Amino acid sequence: MLRSELLHGENILLSAVTKADAPAIARWTADAEYLRLLDADPARPLNEDQVLEWISEIPKRKNSFPFALRRKSDQELVGLTELDDVNWQHGNAYLSIGLGKPYWDMGFGTEAMELIVRYAFQELNLHRLQLTVFEYNERALAVYRKVGFVEEGRQREWIHRDGKRYAMILMGLLASDWRQMHGLQP
Repeated sequence: MLRSELLHGENILLSAVTKADAPAIARWTADAEYLRLLDADPARPLNEDQVLEWISEIPKRKNSFPFALRRKSDQELVGLTELDDVNWQHGNAYLSIGLGKPYWDMGFGTEAMELIVRYAFQELNLHRLQLTVFEYNERALAVYRKVGFVEEGRQREWIHRDGKRYAMILMGLLASDWRQMHGLQP
């Protein structure tokens, strides 16, 4: 039986990123805390034109699957997620996710991760997902572990923030482990 709810969870759905999302995304990038959890680059806000340029590039990226995360009740944008650098030969991809600050601690991150992982393994038939996270991002670490990711490596003192050095953690999830967690056949 086909899963008609492939892109839909209980409260969150995966959808296309649209030009109408640019103002919200630009607002999120004006928050240094959001940027410092998402990326190692120096915090640098983007204006709406820069966000629109990024959105216009999406169709050209053949080994990337970016999605808007929307609240089902009103279609409001709550975050972004992406499967990137998909290596079709080996069935691997990098996963990233970012929620806008007003939507933290509401359970959206866990549900969104479950959706994108299910999409990766059931729709794209990928074998492995990986991501990196900074050790100070305890909220994300808890979500990733809950979804089934395991720590596979640690680059000590990789990032420097506010006078202190932190590790960057590599986490991975195999389709077989995910299927077993959910009682699905291999």
